[in-house]
Amino acid sequence: MDSWYICIVILCVLAVVEVVLNSTWNKFYFLYGIPVFRKTIEIQNLEKANTEITYLINHIDSINAFKRYTGHIFNEQTFFFRKQILISGRNNFDDIKGSIYIDAENREIVVKGFLSYSYILALIVALLLFINLSDLVSGIILSVVCIVGMVLLSFVIGQRKYNLLVDEITERIK
Repeated sequence: MDSWYICIVILCVLAVVEVVLNSTWNKFYFLYGIPVFRKTIEIQNLEKANTEITYLINHIDSINAFKRYTGHIFNEQTFFFRKQILISGRNNFDDIKGSIYIDAENREIVVKGFLSYSYILALIVALLLFINLSDLVSGIILSVVCIVGMVLLSFVIGQRKYNLLVDEITERIK
């Protein structure tokens, strides 16, 4: 019983840490992590690209595919995006986050996406649940299968969302 309390406390701490990193637009949280998407877009006019991406980030929730998203300008070349924190919805598999970087030296825009740390939390919860419901080996196997399925589903849906974002950027900087 004591191990359950320790696990619950650990899960709560990890959840609070992710919410804090997410809500404070922590640089590390949005620039590093488990990469799931990376695409570059060549640009001709750096000034237009910067203006358009700044506008896009400030108004990302006005785009139909990104109504539940928000953006943040970190500096003149680096922009972050994520799902709004207090938005409830049926589909949480499209919960993408990442960064947009204008590389003036190489004249390109780099869009990166990272897997949310929530999946690590989900793995821990599934692991604890399945180990408690069965023996150690089958609990580990069941939890890994569940998490791999969730990650794959999220990856497929996320790729679509990331590509929509790249299309939107490409259209704006033409």
